[in-house]
Amino acid sequence: MKAVRPRRALPNADRFPHLAAFFAGYLHQDFVLDHNTPEGALKAFLDDAAPADRAALRKEWQAFRDALDGLSLKQLRDTVSALGGAWRPASRTALLSLLDEL
Repeated sequence: MKAVRPRRALPNADRFPHLAAFFAGYLHQDFVLDHNTPEGALKAFLDDAAPADRAALRKEWQAFRDALDGLSLKQLRDTVSALGGAWRPASRTALLSLLDEL
């Protein structure tokens, strides 16, 4: 009989409030109209945010990146959605490379 591994909880807004604010505020359902691309949304955030907010997002991103390890693309997309984002990354690389720009 195959051993069943316990399901790991997906990252959520309680653990990553700054990322949730970024996803909901900049990668929302109208982000293409507002920013054209995910990179445009990130640039808008970086232009708008105070240094402390940018630093907080950068710090959370490192922990979030670790929490994504081993998640499927569907789980990654579900996580972005659970954090308020409407963007559906085409790949793990698309998500990681976007936020590695921080």
